[in-house]
Amino acid sequence: MMKYATLSAFAANIIDGILTIYAYIKFGIAEMNPLLIYPLSISPLIFILVKTFLVGLCLYLLWKRQDKLLARIFILVVLILYLGIILFHSYFLIFVF
Repeated sequence: MMKYATLSAFAANIIDGILTIYAYIKFGIAEMNPLLIYPLSISPLIFILVKTFLVGLCLYLLWKRQDKLLARIFILVVLILYLGIILFHSYFLIFVF
């Protein structure tokens, strides 16, 4: 189960990145993550590469420790947060912009 939760969180991270780039280019919205503001200002490709690497690394480290309850909880929390962020993006793209 943790394998699928981890892969789903990783996929949700990529979807979040794509939606962020779209909203940044089309509507000029700001990136909220301080670590990713600069990469996004350089280029969308750099942004996606940095975002994918950082989140992927964190998820990989959590997955390697999935025998620990806290690691499993963090994986599920990350997945839930990214799903919430995707819903937030979707709401604004559909109803606000």
